[in-house]
Amino acid sequence: MDEKLTSCVIYNALKEDIIYLRRLPGEKLSLGEIAMQYGVSRMPVRDALLFLKSEKLVDLSPQRGCWVSKIDTKSLGEEHTLRYMLEKAIISNLRGKLRAKDIDAMRWRLEAQEKALNSGDGSAFFYSDDQMHRTYYRMAGCNHFWDVLERETGSYMRARVLSFKTKGVAERNVEQHSALISALEKNDIALAMGIIDEHLGSVFSDSEILKSGHPEYFA
Repeated sequence: MDEKLTSCVIYNALKEDIIYLRRLPGEKLSLGEIAMQYGVSRMPVRDALLFLKSEKLVDLSPQRGCWVSKIDTKSLGEEHTLRYMLEKAIISNLRGKLRAKDIDAMRWRLEAQEKALNSGDGSAFFYSDDQMHRTYYRMAGCNHFWDVLERETGSYMRARVLSFKTKGVAERNVEQHSALISALEKNDIALAMGIIDEHLGSVFSDSEILKSGHPEYFA
């Protein structure tokens, strides 16, 4: 495997670990240990970390080393606004584009969420959550916007994952998704927009609780 491809593999693996909190905010990262884990030189590891730095997921300093970035409070608000605006635009663009197989795909992701909730697997829960949302971005012909969200909303995504163990959050998430899918199946775009207002608004309000409960994870 060439170094460019290797750095891409390491980038994807580290990003997933950071987003799903397998590597916690503020955790020290060792280039040498990561290189040893993948059996490569430090160069592709450093390239991967530079990409993650550009997405504000790691802090990298020649003098001090590298560590997982803490969740930035200011960025969290900006990223929530970006997600909210894109989501509303996507939903409004779905009229007349809904197909039965897409609704079935969303329901399948919802079932996967419910299984993850029952097993207590937060990573699987939010992976299924993201894939459900990604389905209707694709339905609207806006895959690129989802790519933007994945690149630009690292603080927001980590706050969501952190909220998994907060009482009632995951259950409410499933209920809102079920209601959203039903609205889209009926092609009731106005109802779907209202559900998205509630769904994304609750995520942001939950983050205030998270900051008080986990101050060590926030900048």
